[in-house]
Amino acid sequence: MYNISVFGKTRRKETIPITEKLSKELAGYKTFCSQYWGELSDYVFVKRDNTHLTQNAIMIFRYLQDNKMNFKDVRVSAHTFRHTFCHRLAMSGMSAFAIQKIIW
Repeated sequence: MYNISVFGKTRRKETIPITEKLSKELAGYKTFCSQYWGELSDYVFVKRDNTHLTQNAIMIFRYLQDNKMNFKDVRVSAHTFRHTFCHRLAMSGMSAFAIQKIIW
């Protein structure tokens, strides 16, 4: 299992576990962003103009569409990603308290 450091809502740096598959997907997304803009932002998920993310725009959805990911009859949104992530953690046996610590 891999770890990634992120800044949470309180602007505290947190370390969360990620799978090898997610690590590879993030590497692919990084390559996509480099090719699309020619330079990388300080932010992972950015708007169409390569600036930091707001509630209204998530570039990852374009990445998913451009790579013809097969998401039929599924609402693709930040909330759906979060919900699926939490659900899979719970189904794998992680306690609700541990999931809450990761998510919040």
